[in-house]
Amino acid sequence: MGFVRLSIVDLETGMQPFFSEDQQKVLICNGEIYNYRELKRELIEKGHLFCSKNDCEVILHLYEDAEDTFVQLLEGMFAFILVDKQKGIAIIARDRTGMKPLFFYDHKEFFCCSSEMKGLIPMIREMPGLNVKAIMDAFTFGYPQGGTTVYSGIYHVPPAEIITLNLHDYGLHRQEYWQPNFIPKGEKSLKRSGDHGQALNLAISRAVHSHTQADVPISSYLSGGIDSTIITTLLANDSRSQLLDPIAFSIKFPDSVYDESPIFERTVRDLGLKSQVTAIDRVSADDFIAGVRVTEQPQFTSMDVPMQKLAGLVRDNCRKVILAGEGSDELFGGYVSFVLNQVRRALAIPLVESFRPILLKKAIEYFLGRGELVNKLIEIYLEPAEDVQKRFGTFPAWYPWWVLDHLTSRSLFKTDDYDPLGEDGYFFHLASRFRKSYDPLSEYDKSLYLEIKTRLPYYILSRADRNSMASSVEVRMPFLDNHVIDSALSIPEIDKMFAFREKYILRKSMQKVLPKHVLNRKKFGYSTPISWIWDNQSEVSRELLSAESLIKTDIFNVNKVLQIAKLVTEKKLPEYSFEYIQSTRHLTGILGVQALAYAV
Repeated sequence: MGFVRLSIVDLETGMQPFFSEDQQKVLICNGEIYNYRELKRELIEKGHLFCSKNDCEVILHLYEDAEDTFVQLLEGMFAFILVDKQKGIAIIARDRTGMKPLFFYDHKEFFCCSSEMKGLIPMIREMPGLNVKAIMDAFTFGYPQGGTTVYSGIYHVPPAEIITLNLHDYGLHRQEYWQPNFIPKGEKSLKRSGDHGQALNLAISRAVHSHTQADVPISSYLSGGIDSTIITTLLANDSRSQLLDPIAFSIKFPDSVYDESPIFERTVRDLGLKSQVTAIDRVSADDFIAGVRVTEQPQFTSMDVPMQKLAGLVRDNCRKVILAGEGSDELFGGYVSFVLNQVRRALAIPLVESFRPILLKKAIEYFLGRGELVNKLIEIYLEPAEDVQKRFGTFPAWYPWWVLDHLTSRSLFKTDDYDPLGEDGYFFHLASRFRKSYDPLSEYDKSLYLEIKTRLPYYILSRADRNSMASSVEVRMPFLDNHVIDSALSIPEIDKMFAFREKYILRKSMQKVLPKHVLNRKKFGYSTPISWIWDNQSEVSRELLSAESLIKTDIFNVNKVLQIAKLVTEKKLPEYSFEYIQSTRHLTGILGVQALAYAV
Protein backbone atom coordinates (compact mmCIF):
# COMPACT_ATOMS: atom_id res chain seq x y z
CA MET A 1 0.00 0.00 0.00
CA GLY A 2 1.42 3.35 -1.05
CA PHE A 3 0.16 6.90 -0.75
CA VAL A 4 1.36 10.31 -1.97
CA ARG A 5 -0.17 13.01 0.18
CA LEU A 6 -1.46 16.46 -0.74
CA SER A 7 -1.56 17.90 2.78
CA ILE A 8 -4.74 19.89 3.37
CA VAL A 9 -6.27 18.86 6.72
CA ASP A 10 -3.93 18.23 9.68
CA LEU A 11 -0.64 19.19 8.06
CA GLU A 12 1.51 17.83 10.91
CA THR A 13 0.10 14.45 11.96
CA GLY A 14 -2.09 13.40 9.04
CA MET A 15 0.40 11.18 7.22
CA GLN A 16 -0.97 7.93 5.81
CA PRO A 17 -1.44 5.00 6.13
CA PHE A 18 -3.57 5.01 9.29
CA PHE A 19 -3.58 2.03 11.65
CA SER A 20 -6.19 0.88 14.12
CA GLU A 21 -5.32 0.67 17.81
CA ASP A 22 -4.51 -3.05 17.50
CA GLN A 23 -2.52 -2.49 14.28
CA GLN A 24 -4.67 -5.08 12.48
CA LYS A 25 -6.49 -2.66 10.21
CA VAL A 26 -4.82 -0.31 7.75
CA LEU A 27 -6.29 2.54 5.67
CA ILE A 28 -5.24 4.77 2.82
CA CYS A 29 -7.77 7.30 1.51
CA ASN A 30 -7.76 9.94 -1.19
CA GLY A 31 -10.36 12.62 -0.55
CA GLU A 32 -12.09 14.67 2.11
CA ILE A 33 -14.69 13.65 4.73
CA TYR A 34 -16.79 16.74 5.45
CA ASN A 35 -18.70 15.38 8.46
CA TYR A 36 -15.66 13.91 10.19
CA ARG A 37 -15.89 16.19 13.22
CA GLU A 38 -19.39 14.95 14.18
CA LEU A 39 -18.43 11.34 13.50
CA LYS A 40 -15.21 11.67 15.46
CA ARG A 41 -17.00 13.06 18.53
CA GLU A 42 -19.37 10.10 18.55
CA LEU A 43 -16.52 7.60 18.11
CA ILE A 44 -14.43 9.13 20.91
CA GLU A 45 -17.46 8.89 23.21
CA LYS A 46 -17.51 5.16 22.36
CA GLY A 47 -13.87 4.79 23.37
CA HIS A 48 -12.01 5.01 20.07
CA LEU A 49 -8.51 6.49 20.15
CA PHE A 50 -7.30 8.72 17.31
CA CYS A 51 -3.64 9.26 16.43
CA SER A 52 -4.20 12.32 14.23
CA LYS A 53 -6.47 15.28 13.60
CA ASN A 54 -7.01 14.18 10.02
CA ASP A 55 -10.49 13.73 8.52
CA CYS A 56 -9.81 10.40 6.79
CA GLU A 57 -8.78 8.54 9.95
CA VAL A 58 -12.44 8.49 10.97
CA ILE A 59 -13.12 5.84 8.27
CA LEU A 60 -10.97 3.29 10.07
CA HIS A 61 -12.79 3.66 13.38
CA LEU A 62 -16.21 3.78 11.71
CA TYR A 63 -15.42 0.40 10.15
CA GLU A 64 -14.59 -1.02 13.57
CA ASP A 65 -17.83 0.38 14.94
CA ALA A 66 -20.27 -0.43 12.10
CA GLU A 67 -18.80 -2.75 9.45
CA ASP A 68 -22.01 -3.08 7.46
CA THR A 69 -23.00 0.59 7.22
CA PHE A 70 -19.85 2.65 7.75
CA VAL A 71 -19.52 3.83 4.13
CA GLN A 72 -23.10 5.13 4.06
CA LEU A 73 -22.28 7.36 7.06
CA LEU A 74 -19.58 9.26 5.19
CA GLU A 75 -20.26 12.68 3.67
CA GLY A 76 -17.54 13.67 1.26
CA MET A 77 -15.50 12.62 -1.73
CA PHE A 78 -13.31 9.60 -1.31
CA ALA A 79 -11.63 6.56 -2.76
CA PHE A 80 -10.13 4.31 -0.11
CA ILE A 81 -8.57 0.92 0.55
CA LEU A 82 -8.98 -0.59 4.01
CA VAL A 83 -7.16 -3.83 4.85
CA ASP A 84 -8.44 -5.97 7.70
CA LYS A 85 -5.57 -8.36 8.43
CA GLN A 86 -7.58 -10.38 10.93
CA LYS A 87 -10.29 -11.18 8.40
CA GLY A 88 -7.92 -11.39 5.47
CA ILE A 89 -9.87 -8.92 3.35
CA ALA A 90 -9.40 -5.57 1.67
CA ILE A 91 -12.35 -3.19 1.34
CA ILE A 92 -12.23 -0.81 -1.62
CA ALA A 93 -14.83 1.93 -2.05
CA ARG A 94 -15.64 5.20 -3.80
CA ASP A 95 -18.02 8.04 -2.97
CA ARG A 96 -21.59 8.27 -4.27
CA THR A 97 -20.89 10.04 -7.54
CA GLY A 98 -17.25 9.15 -8.15
CA MET A 99 -15.54 12.45 -7.40
CA LYS A 100 -12.27 10.72 -6.56
CA PRO A 101 -10.91 8.16 -9.06
CA LEU A 102 -9.89 4.55 -8.50
CA PHE A 103 -8.97 1.88 -11.05
CA PHE A 104 -8.34 -1.83 -10.67
CA TYR A 105 -6.81 -4.71 -12.57
CA ASP A 106 -8.04 -8.17 -11.61
CA HIS A 107 -5.86 -11.11 -12.59
CA LYS A 108 -6.27 -14.68 -11.45
CA GLU A 109 -2.86 -14.47 -9.73
CA PHE A 110 -2.97 -10.91 -8.36
CA PHE A 111 -5.15 -7.84 -7.87
CA CYS A 112 -4.03 -4.22 -7.88
CA CYS A 113 -5.70 -0.80 -7.80
CA SER A 114 -4.56 2.79 -8.13
CA SER A 115 -5.86 6.35 -8.47
CA GLU A 116 -4.40 6.44 -11.98
CA MET A 117 -3.94 3.80 -14.64
CA LYS A 118 -0.29 4.90 -14.77
CA GLY A 119 0.05 3.36 -11.33
CA LEU A 120 -1.27 -0.01 -12.49
CA ILE A 121 0.64 -0.51 -15.71
CA PRO A 122 4.08 -1.12 -14.08
CA MET A 123 2.50 -3.90 -11.98
CA ILE A 124 0.85 -5.68 -14.91
CA ARG A 125 3.17 -8.37 -16.23
CA GLU A 126 2.12 -7.96 -19.84
CA MET A 127 1.43 -4.57 -21.39
CA PRO A 128 -2.36 -4.17 -21.63
CA GLY A 129 -3.87 -4.10 -25.08
CA LEU A 130 -6.46 -1.58 -26.22
CA ASN A 131 -10.15 -2.16 -25.51
CA VAL A 132 -11.64 -1.58 -28.96
CA LYS A 133 -15.26 -1.65 -27.76
CA ALA A 134 -14.53 0.95 -25.07
CA ILE A 135 -12.86 3.16 -27.67
CA MET A 136 -15.83 2.79 -30.06
CA ASP A 137 -18.09 3.74 -27.13
CA ALA A 138 -16.00 6.86 -26.60
CA PHE A 139 -16.56 7.92 -30.21
CA THR A 140 -20.33 7.55 -29.71
CA PHE A 141 -20.88 8.76 -26.12
CA GLY A 142 -17.77 10.90 -25.60
CA TYR A 143 -16.26 8.54 -23.02
CA PRO A 144 -15.92 4.75 -22.44
CA GLN A 145 -19.03 3.13 -20.96
CA GLY A 146 -19.75 0.80 -18.06
CA GLY A 147 -16.59 1.51 -16.10
CA THR A 148 -14.37 0.31 -18.95
CA THR A 149 -11.20 2.11 -20.01
CA VAL A 150 -9.16 2.28 -23.20
CA TYR A 151 -6.96 -0.49 -21.78
CA SER A 152 -8.16 -4.10 -21.72
CA GLY A 153 -8.52 -5.48 -18.21
CA ILE A 154 -8.36 -2.10 -16.43
CA TYR A 155 -11.66 -0.85 -14.98
CA HIS A 156 -12.99 1.94 -12.79
CA VAL A 157 -14.16 0.98 -9.34
CA PRO A 158 -17.78 2.12 -9.90
CA PRO A 159 -19.02 5.05 -7.83
CA ALA A 160 -21.18 4.14 -4.81
CA GLU A 161 -19.71 0.65 -4.82
CA ILE A 162 -17.85 -1.39 -2.21
CA ILE A 163 -15.54 -4.15 -3.43
CA THR A 164 -14.48 -6.68 -0.83
CA LEU A 165 -11.35 -8.58 -1.87
CA ASN A 166 -10.46 -11.89 -0.24
CA LEU A 167 -6.68 -11.71 0.27
CA HIS A 168 -6.30 -15.50 0.25
CA ASP A 169 -7.92 -16.40 -3.07
CA TYR A 170 -8.50 -12.93 -4.59
CA GLY A 171 -12.21 -13.55 -4.80
CA LEU A 172 -14.32 -10.39 -5.19
CA HIS A 173 -17.64 -9.43 -3.66
CA ARG A 174 -19.27 -6.27 -5.05
CA GLN A 175 -22.03 -4.24 -3.45
CA GLU A 176 -23.71 -1.01 -4.55
CA TYR A 177 -24.47 1.03 -1.44
CA TRP A 178 -26.36 4.01 -2.95
CA GLN A 179 -28.73 4.78 -5.81
CA PRO A 180 -30.37 8.11 -6.71
CA ASN A 181 -33.67 8.26 -4.83
CA PHE A 182 -35.96 10.35 -7.07
CA ILE A 183 -39.66 10.93 -6.40
CA PRO A 184 -41.66 8.28 -8.32
CA LYS A 185 -43.81 9.53 -11.20
CA GLY A 186 -47.25 10.66 -10.05
CA GLU A 187 -46.26 10.89 -6.39
CA LYS A 188 -46.92 14.39 -5.13
CA SER A 189 -44.29 16.24 -3.17
CA LEU A 190 -45.28 17.33 0.32
CA LYS A 191 -43.45 20.63 -0.26
CA ARG A 192 -44.44 23.60 -2.39
CA SER A 193 -42.06 25.07 -4.96
CA GLY A 194 -40.97 27.82 -2.57
CA ASP A 195 -40.24 25.27 0.15
CA HIS A 196 -38.06 23.26 -2.25
CA GLY A 197 -36.22 26.44 -3.14
CA GLN A 198 -35.55 27.31 0.50
CA ALA A 199 -34.39 23.77 1.30
CA LEU A 200 -32.07 23.77 -1.71
CA ASN A 201 -30.62 27.17 -0.81
CA LEU A 202 -29.92 25.98 2.72
CA ALA A 203 -28.34 22.72 1.54
CA ILE A 204 -26.02 24.46 -0.95
CA SER A 205 -25.05 27.17 1.55
CA ARG A 206 -24.22 24.55 4.18
CA ALA A 207 -22.29 22.51 1.62
CA VAL A 208 -20.11 25.46 0.63
CA HIS A 209 -19.38 26.13 4.30
CA SER A 210 -18.56 22.48 5.08
CA HIS A 211 -16.32 22.28 2.01
CA THR A 212 -14.11 25.04 3.41
CA GLN A 213 -12.65 22.79 6.11
CA ALA A 214 -8.88 22.91 5.59
CA ASP A 215 -5.67 24.10 7.14
CA VAL A 216 -4.82 25.92 3.91
CA PRO A 217 -6.61 28.78 2.06
CA ILE A 218 -9.70 28.00 -0.05
CA SER A 219 -10.43 29.55 -3.46
CA SER A 220 -12.84 28.94 -6.36
CA TYR A 221 -13.11 28.63 -10.10
CA LEU A 222 -15.29 31.34 -11.66
CA SER A 223 -16.82 31.53 -15.13
CA GLY A 224 -19.81 33.54 -16.30
CA GLY A 225 -22.28 30.74 -15.50
CA ILE A 226 -24.64 30.43 -12.56
CA ASP A 227 -23.02 27.36 -10.97
CA SER A 228 -19.53 28.73 -10.36
CA THR A 229 -21.01 32.15 -9.54
CA ILE A 230 -23.22 30.63 -6.82
CA ILE A 231 -20.23 28.82 -5.30
CA THR A 232 -17.94 31.86 -5.52
CA THR A 233 -20.54 34.23 -4.09
CA LEU A 234 -21.37 31.94 -1.16
CA LEU A 235 -17.66 31.45 -0.49
CA ALA A 236 -17.04 35.20 -0.54
CA ASN A 237 -19.97 35.75 1.86
CA ASP A 238 -19.00 32.89 4.19
CA SER A 239 -18.38 33.92 7.77
CA ARG A 240 -14.84 32.52 7.46
CA SER A 241 -14.04 34.32 4.19
CA GLN A 242 -11.38 36.62 5.69
CA LEU A 243 -9.61 33.61 7.17
CA LEU A 244 -10.00 31.64 3.92
CA ASP A 245 -8.64 34.54 1.81
CA PRO A 246 -10.41 33.35 -1.37
CA ILE A 247 -9.21 34.09 -4.89
CA ALA A 248 -11.40 33.63 -7.97
CA PHE A 249 -9.52 31.83 -10.76
CA SER A 250 -10.78 32.19 -14.32
CA ILE A 251 -9.93 31.57 -17.99
CA LYS A 252 -10.00 34.25 -20.67
CA PHE A 253 -10.11 33.59 -24.43
CA PRO A 254 -9.39 36.08 -27.23
CA ASP A 255 -12.54 35.15 -29.19
CA SER A 256 -15.86 36.47 -27.82
CA VAL A 257 -17.56 33.26 -29.02
CA TYR A 258 -15.76 31.42 -26.17
CA ASP A 259 -14.88 34.22 -23.74
CA GLU A 260 -16.89 34.97 -20.59
CA SER A 261 -14.51 37.50 -19.06
CA PRO A 262 -16.87 40.52 -19.22
CA ILE A 263 -19.32 38.55 -17.04
CA PHE A 264 -16.93 37.10 -14.45
CA GLU A 265 -14.92 40.33 -14.20
CA ARG A 266 -18.12 42.15 -13.23
CA THR A 267 -18.86 39.47 -10.63
CA VAL A 268 -15.38 39.85 -9.15
CA ARG A 269 -15.81 43.65 -8.93
CA ASP A 270 -19.24 43.35 -7.31
CA LEU A 271 -17.92 40.91 -4.69
CA GLY A 272 -14.70 42.81 -4.07
CA LEU A 273 -12.75 39.58 -4.59
CA LYS A 274 -9.15 38.97 -5.45
CA SER A 275 -8.86 37.31 -8.83
CA GLN A 276 -6.35 35.65 -11.12
CA VAL A 277 -6.97 35.05 -14.83
CA THR A 278 -5.09 32.91 -17.32
CA ALA A 279 -5.38 34.01 -20.95
CA ILE A 280 -5.40 31.12 -23.42
CA ASP A 281 -4.96 31.96 -27.10
CA ARG A 282 -3.84 28.62 -28.50
CA VAL A 283 -3.55 24.91 -27.76
CA SER A 284 -0.93 23.01 -29.73
CA ALA A 285 -1.08 19.37 -30.70
CA ASP A 286 1.70 18.66 -28.19
CA ASP A 287 -0.34 20.39 -25.46
CA PHE A 288 -3.31 18.20 -26.36
CA ILE A 289 -1.27 14.98 -26.35
CA ALA A 290 0.18 15.82 -22.93
CA GLY A 291 -3.33 16.67 -21.71
CA VAL A 292 -4.80 13.37 -22.88
CA ARG A 293 -2.07 11.47 -21.06
CA VAL A 294 -3.16 13.36 -17.93
CA THR A 295 -6.85 12.45 -18.32
CA GLU A 296 -6.04 8.90 -19.58
CA GLN A 297 -9.18 9.03 -21.71
CA PRO A 298 -9.86 9.89 -25.36
CA GLN A 299 -10.85 13.53 -25.78
CA PHE A 300 -12.50 15.16 -28.77
CA THR A 301 -11.75 18.83 -28.12
CA SER A 302 -8.93 20.87 -26.61
CA MET A 303 -11.00 21.85 -23.54
CA ASP A 304 -8.88 20.03 -20.98
CA VAL A 305 -5.68 21.91 -21.73
CA PRO A 306 -6.98 25.34 -20.57
CA MET A 307 -8.36 23.69 -17.42
CA GLN A 308 -4.98 22.11 -16.73
CA LYS A 309 -3.31 25.50 -17.22
CA LEU A 310 -5.86 27.09 -14.90
CA ALA A 311 -4.96 24.53 -12.21
CA GLY A 312 -1.32 25.43 -12.82
CA LEU A 313 -2.20 29.08 -12.11
CA VAL A 314 -3.80 27.99 -8.83
CA ARG A 315 -0.63 26.12 -7.87
CA ASP A 316 1.57 29.07 -8.87
CA ASN A 317 -0.46 31.21 -6.47
CA CYS A 318 0.38 28.75 -3.66
CA ARG A 319 -3.19 27.44 -3.44
CA LYS A 320 -4.18 23.79 -3.05
CA VAL A 321 -7.98 23.75 -2.75
CA ILE A 322 -10.59 24.99 -5.23
CA LEU A 323 -14.39 24.95 -5.01
CA ALA A 324 -16.09 24.35 -8.37
CA GLY A 325 -19.61 24.08 -9.80
CA GLU A 326 -19.48 20.58 -11.29
CA GLY A 327 -22.54 18.41 -10.75
CA SER A 328 -25.23 21.07 -10.99
CA ASP A 329 -26.11 20.40 -14.63
CA GLU A 330 -26.41 16.68 -13.95
CA LEU A 331 -28.69 17.16 -10.92
CA PHE A 332 -31.01 19.70 -12.52
CA GLY A 333 -30.81 18.96 -16.25
CA GLY A 334 -28.84 22.04 -17.19
CA TYR A 335 -27.88 20.98 -20.70
CA VAL A 336 -29.75 21.97 -23.85
CA SER A 337 -30.19 18.25 -24.57
CA PHE A 338 -32.53 18.04 -21.56
CA VAL A 339 -34.51 21.08 -22.72
CA LEU A 340 -34.93 19.68 -26.23
CA ASN A 341 -35.94 16.28 -24.86
CA GLN A 342 -38.70 18.00 -22.89
CA VAL A 343 -39.79 19.83 -26.04
CA ARG A 344 -39.82 16.53 -27.94
CA ARG A 345 -42.06 14.95 -25.31
CA ALA A 346 -44.37 17.97 -25.15
CA LEU A 347 -44.83 17.88 -28.93
CA ALA A 348 -45.61 14.16 -28.95
CA ILE A 349 -49.22 14.69 -27.79
CA PRO A 350 -51.86 14.03 -30.49
CA LEU A 351 -53.20 17.60 -30.28
CA VAL A 352 -50.11 19.06 -31.98
CA GLU A 353 -49.09 16.06 -34.07
CA SER A 354 -49.61 17.80 -37.42
CA PHE A 355 -47.60 20.85 -36.30
CA ARG A 356 -44.86 18.82 -34.63
CA PRO A 357 -42.15 19.03 -37.35
CA ILE A 358 -42.34 22.81 -37.72
CA LEU A 359 -42.57 23.45 -33.95
CA LEU A 360 -39.70 21.11 -33.19
CA LYS A 361 -37.59 22.74 -35.90
CA LYS A 362 -38.26 26.20 -34.45
CA ALA A 363 -37.35 25.01 -30.94
CA ILE A 364 -34.08 23.39 -31.98
CA GLU A 365 -33.10 26.39 -34.09
CA TYR A 366 -33.87 28.70 -31.15
CA PHE A 367 -31.34 26.89 -28.97
CA LEU A 368 -28.76 25.79 -31.55
CA GLY A 369 -29.14 28.13 -34.52
CA ARG A 370 -29.42 26.94 -38.10
CA GLY A 371 -27.26 24.59 -40.12
CA GLU A 372 -26.72 21.03 -41.23
CA LEU A 373 -26.15 19.81 -37.65
CA VAL A 374 -29.53 21.15 -36.61
CA ASN A 375 -31.25 19.60 -39.64
CA LYS A 376 -29.77 16.19 -38.82
CA LEU A 377 -30.83 16.50 -35.18
CA ILE A 378 -34.37 17.37 -36.25
CA GLU A 379 -34.54 14.17 -38.31
CA ILE A 380 -33.56 12.07 -35.29
CA TYR A 381 -35.96 13.87 -32.94
CA LEU A 382 -38.81 13.25 -35.38
CA GLU A 383 -38.16 9.51 -35.65
CA PRO A 384 -40.50 7.20 -33.67
CA ALA A 385 -39.17 6.82 -30.12
CA GLU A 386 -40.66 3.39 -29.38
CA ASP A 387 -37.54 1.38 -30.24
CA VAL A 388 -35.28 3.61 -28.14
CA GLN A 389 -37.80 3.52 -25.31
CA LYS A 390 -37.94 -0.27 -25.45
CA ARG A 391 -34.16 -0.65 -25.55
CA PHE A 392 -33.24 1.70 -22.70
CA GLY A 393 -36.50 2.11 -20.80
CA THR A 394 -36.48 5.80 -21.73
CA PHE A 395 -35.38 8.18 -24.46
CA PRO A 396 -32.07 9.43 -22.99
CA ALA A 397 -31.54 13.18 -23.27
CA TRP A 398 -28.28 12.81 -25.19
CA TYR A 399 -29.55 10.11 -27.57
CA PRO A 400 -29.74 12.25 -30.77
CA TRP A 401 -26.13 13.38 -30.27
CA TRP A 402 -25.05 9.77 -29.70
CA VAL A 403 -26.69 8.72 -32.95
CA LEU A 404 -24.95 11.46 -34.93
CA ASP A 405 -21.54 10.63 -33.49
CA HIS A 406 -22.05 6.91 -34.03
CA LEU A 407 -23.16 7.29 -37.65
CA THR A 408 -20.27 9.60 -38.51
CA SER A 409 -17.55 7.64 -36.68
CA ARG A 410 -18.25 3.96 -37.38
CA SER A 411 -16.44 3.99 -40.75
CA LEU A 412 -13.26 5.05 -38.94
CA PHE A 413 -12.86 1.60 -37.36
CA LYS A 414 -11.56 -1.60 -38.90
CA THR A 415 -14.47 -3.51 -37.41
CA ASP A 416 -18.16 -2.73 -37.77
CA ASP A 417 -19.54 -5.66 -35.75
CA TYR A 418 -20.10 -3.72 -32.51
CA ASP A 419 -22.96 -1.28 -32.09
CA PRO A 420 -22.50 0.95 -29.03
CA LEU A 421 -26.22 1.78 -29.12
CA GLY A 422 -27.33 -1.79 -29.69
CA GLU A 423 -28.19 -4.62 -27.33
CA ASP A 424 -24.60 -5.84 -27.25
CA GLY A 425 -23.38 -2.43 -26.10
CA TYR A 426 -22.11 -1.59 -22.62
CA PHE A 427 -24.70 1.19 -22.31
CA PHE A 428 -27.59 -1.18 -22.96
CA HIS A 429 -26.37 -3.46 -20.17
CA LEU A 430 -25.97 -0.49 -17.83
CA ALA A 431 -29.48 0.70 -18.60
CA SER A 432 -30.81 -2.83 -18.08
CA ARG A 433 -29.09 -2.96 -14.69
CA PHE A 434 -30.53 0.38 -13.56
CA ARG A 435 -33.92 -0.05 -15.22
CA LYS A 436 -35.68 -1.58 -12.24
CA SER A 437 -34.64 1.44 -10.16
CA TYR A 438 -35.68 4.13 -12.63
CA ASP A 439 -38.81 2.50 -14.14
CA PRO A 440 -41.12 4.23 -11.60
CA LEU A 441 -39.71 7.68 -12.44
CA SER A 442 -40.80 10.37 -14.86
CA GLU A 443 -39.08 10.40 -18.25
CA TYR A 444 -37.15 13.52 -17.26
CA ASP A 445 -35.83 11.93 -14.07
CA LYS A 446 -34.92 8.72 -15.91
CA SER A 447 -32.50 10.71 -18.06
CA LEU A 448 -31.11 12.40 -14.94
CA TYR A 449 -30.68 9.00 -13.28
CA LEU A 450 -28.63 7.74 -16.22
CA GLU A 451 -26.67 11.00 -16.26
CA ILE A 452 -25.74 10.67 -12.59
CA LYS A 453 -24.68 7.05 -13.04
CA THR A 454 -22.77 7.38 -16.32
CA ARG A 455 -21.70 10.72 -17.80
CA LEU A 456 -21.18 12.44 -14.44
CA PRO A 457 -18.62 10.02 -12.95
CA TYR A 458 -16.93 8.76 -16.10
CA TYR A 459 -16.65 12.05 -18.00
CA ILE A 460 -17.37 15.22 -15.99
CA LEU A 461 -15.80 14.24 -12.65
CA SER A 462 -13.00 12.19 -14.15
CA ARG A 463 -11.77 15.22 -16.08
CA ALA A 464 -12.31 17.62 -13.19
CA ASP A 465 -10.12 15.55 -10.87
CA ARG A 466 -7.37 14.79 -13.38
CA ASN A 467 -7.06 18.29 -14.76
CA SER A 468 -6.57 19.71 -11.26
CA MET A 469 -4.55 16.97 -9.59
CA ALA A 470 -1.97 17.14 -12.39
CA SER A 471 -0.95 20.39 -10.66
CA SER A 472 -1.53 19.03 -7.11
CA VAL A 473 -4.75 20.99 -6.72
CA GLU A 474 -7.84 19.48 -5.09
CA VAL A 475 -11.21 20.39 -6.59
CA ARG A 476 -14.18 20.21 -4.22
CA MET A 477 -17.73 20.21 -5.59
CA PRO A 478 -20.39 21.46 -3.13
CA PHE A 479 -23.26 20.63 -5.55
CA LEU A 480 -22.39 16.96 -5.02
CA ASP A 481 -22.63 17.15 -1.24
CA ASN A 482 -24.90 14.37 0.06
CA HIS A 483 -27.50 16.83 1.37
CA VAL A 484 -27.57 18.84 -1.86
CA ILE A 485 -28.03 15.66 -3.90
CA ASP A 486 -30.84 14.48 -1.62
CA SER A 487 -32.52 17.88 -1.82
CA ALA A 488 -32.24 17.96 -5.63
CA LEU A 489 -33.63 14.45 -6.03
CA SER A 490 -36.70 15.34 -3.97
CA ILE A 491 -37.67 18.23 -6.28
CA PRO A 492 -40.49 17.52 -8.77
CA GLU A 493 -39.69 17.61 -12.48
CA ILE A 494 -41.78 20.74 -13.12
CA ASP A 495 -39.66 22.76 -10.68
CA LYS A 496 -36.37 21.60 -12.16
CA MET A 497 -37.39 22.79 -15.61
CA PHE A 498 -40.35 25.14 -15.79
CA ALA A 499 -41.48 26.47 -19.19
CA PHE A 500 -38.38 24.91 -20.79
CA ARG A 501 -36.08 27.01 -18.58
CA GLU A 502 -33.17 24.87 -17.46
CA LYS A 503 -32.30 24.81 -13.74
CA TYR A 504 -35.41 26.83 -12.91
CA ILE A 505 -35.49 25.85 -9.22
CA LEU A 506 -31.78 26.56 -8.78
CA ARG A 507 -32.15 30.05 -10.23
CA LYS A 508 -35.24 30.66 -8.09
CA SER A 509 -33.61 29.41 -4.88
CA MET A 510 -30.51 31.53 -5.45
CA GLN A 511 -32.11 34.70 -6.82
CA LYS A 512 -30.99 36.69 -3.77
CA VAL A 513 -27.48 35.27 -4.04
CA LEU A 514 -26.83 35.51 -7.78
CA PRO A 515 -26.04 38.93 -9.26
CA LYS A 516 -28.64 40.00 -11.85
CA HIS A 517 -26.13 40.01 -14.71
CA VAL A 518 -25.75 36.23 -14.18
CA LEU A 519 -29.21 35.21 -12.86
CA ASN A 520 -31.12 35.52 -16.12
CA ARG A 521 -28.26 34.77 -18.47
CA LYS A 522 -28.78 31.99 -21.00
CA LYS A 523 -26.52 28.96 -20.49
CA PHE A 524 -23.10 29.47 -22.08
CA GLY A 525 -21.30 26.15 -22.35
CA TYR A 526 -17.54 26.02 -21.83
CA SER A 527 -15.77 25.19 -25.09
CA THR A 528 -12.65 25.97 -27.12
CA PRO A 529 -12.01 26.43 -30.86
CA ILE A 530 -12.00 23.07 -32.65
CA SER A 531 -9.29 24.21 -35.06
CA TRP A 532 -6.60 25.00 -32.46
CA ILE A 533 -4.89 21.59 -32.44
CA TRP A 534 -4.81 21.35 -36.22
CA ASP A 535 -3.50 24.89 -36.66
CA ASN A 536 -0.62 23.99 -34.32
CA GLN A 537 0.51 20.50 -35.30
CA SER A 538 3.81 18.96 -34.32
CA GLU A 539 6.19 16.24 -35.41
CA VAL A 540 4.77 14.01 -32.67
CA SER A 541 1.15 14.45 -33.77
CA ARG A 542 2.06 13.75 -37.40
CA GLU A 543 3.91 10.62 -36.35
CA LEU A 544 0.98 9.35 -34.22
CA LEU A 545 -1.36 9.77 -37.19
CA SER A 546 1.03 8.25 -39.73
CA ALA A 547 0.04 5.09 -41.59
CA GLU A 548 2.77 3.15 -39.77
CA SER A 549 1.53 4.16 -36.30
CA LEU A 550 -2.12 3.52 -37.21
CA ILE A 551 -1.27 0.07 -38.55
CA LYS A 552 0.55 -0.80 -35.31
CA THR A 553 -2.44 0.26 -33.22
CA ASP A 554 -4.62 -1.93 -35.45
CA ILE A 555 -7.94 -0.27 -34.53
CA PHE A 556 -8.69 2.28 -37.19
CA ASN A 557 -9.41 2.15 -40.90
CA VAL A 558 -6.07 3.58 -41.99
CA ASN A 559 -7.11 4.85 -45.42
CA LYS A 560 -10.21 6.53 -43.98
CA VAL A 561 -8.23 8.24 -41.21
CA LEU A 562 -5.56 9.47 -43.63
CA GLN A 563 -8.27 10.80 -45.90
CA ILE A 564 -9.91 12.76 -43.05
CA ALA A 565 -6.53 14.00 -41.84
CA LYS A 566 -5.79 15.39 -45.29
CA LEU A 567 -9.17 17.17 -45.45
CA VAL A 568 -8.73 18.71 -42.00
CA THR A 569 -5.06 19.66 -42.07
CA GLU A 570 -5.19 21.05 -45.60
CA LYS A 571 -8.41 22.95 -44.79
CA LYS A 572 -10.37 21.42 -47.64
CA LEU A 573 -13.68 21.49 -45.76
CA PRO A 574 -15.88 24.57 -45.31
CA GLU A 575 -15.09 25.88 -41.84
CA TYR A 576 -17.79 25.11 -39.25
CA SER A 577 -19.74 22.94 -41.69
CA PHE A 578 -21.18 19.76 -40.18
CA GLU A 579 -18.58 17.65 -42.00
CA TYR A 580 -15.78 19.91 -40.77
CA ILE A 581 -16.95 19.80 -37.15
CA GLN A 582 -17.40 16.02 -37.08
CA SER A 583 -14.19 15.30 -39.01
CA THR A 584 -12.16 17.55 -36.72
CA ARG A 585 -13.69 16.07 -33.56
CA HIS A 586 -13.11 12.50 -34.71
CA LEU A 587 -9.54 13.19 -35.86
CA THR A 588 -8.87 14.77 -32.46
CA GLY A 589 -10.28 11.63 -30.79
CA ILE A 590 -8.06 9.39 -32.94
CA LEU A 591 -5.00 11.46 -31.99
CA GLY A 592 -5.95 10.99 -28.34
CA VAL A 593 -6.32 7.21 -28.69
CA GLN A 594 -2.98 6.99 -30.49
CA ALA A 595 -1.34 9.03 -27.74
CA LEU A 596 -2.73 6.67 -25.08
CA ALA A 597 -1.76 3.58 -27.10
CA TYR A 598 1.86 4.69 -27.32
CA ALA A 599 1.92 5.90 -23.71
CA VAL A 600 2.29 2.26 -22.58
